[in-house]
Amino acid sequence: MHRLYKEIAEQLKPYKDKVFFKPLKKHELELLENRIGQQFPDYYRHFLLSFGMQQDFIDELIKHEADLIASYCYLPDCYKKSFLPIADNGGEETWLLKITDNNDQQVYEWQNWMEGEIVPLGFTFHELIEKNLQALKLNYCNKFLNTSKQWCVQFVVAAPHEDALLSSINAVKAREWTETSTCQNSVRYYETEMELVGRTVKLTRHEHDAWTSPIYYFDVKEAPNKIGKCSVIKKIDTQLKEKFSNYKLIDHGIVPVTEVM
Repeated sequence: MHRLYKEIAEQLKPYKDKVFFKPLKKHELELLENRIGQQFPDYYRHFLLSFGMQQDFIDELIKHEADLIASYCYLPDCYKKSFLPIADNGGEETWLLKITDNNDQQVYEWQNWMEGEIVPLGFTFHELIEKNLQALKLNYCNKFLNTSKQWCVQFVVAAPHEDALLSSINAVKAREWTETSTCQNSVRYYETEMELVGRTVKLTRHEHDAWTSPIYYFDVKEAPNKIGKCSVIKKIDTQLKEKFSNYKLIDHGIVPVTEVM
């Protein structure tokens, strides 16, 4: 671990019961860089190898690889060789790091809601981390314990029929479909339940006459400490990626159980 981030990890130790992070492995980082087509700044690479993207002590940072890739793809081509999106301040602005100069650790903002200009925000990546560390120390008593958090995602799959979906994730339909409603745009909604990895999960199907196949939705939650090799979510994600091209994972992040929908 880089010396700077080793010091930050030490600062986090007193709060480890309320802070979650999962470092990226080197091959995971390299795969992410290959998908972007750019090498990340050294200090950001060390951060990801030390704490990863799935962490909850720096609020603003993007928490999932797919979201970072989507944000990068959304950048205008003229900026893609120079900047990497790393955060969302909660509005329409995207926060960026410069990838052409390792000595420039300023955080920039792409003001896509105005003239589309990129401007420095007046603080560095390290200062962003320090701000969140200080907030953690001040608000520790109001933070949720890791044991009361869950990683929540929704799987969205366009599949030709239900058997193709169920067989791909080793699931079994538990009851017959029930039609729930028909929207004004003529989309028909159906619900059922399936047995998936030892739990009962609601499965929703949306249909429209103009679509080539139905769209299926289901939610899965798991404890943050399961995100490693034994993660059910990552296993299902891998299975669906192998089978379906029109598959999407909506990552709601690691949230307190009281906020789980």
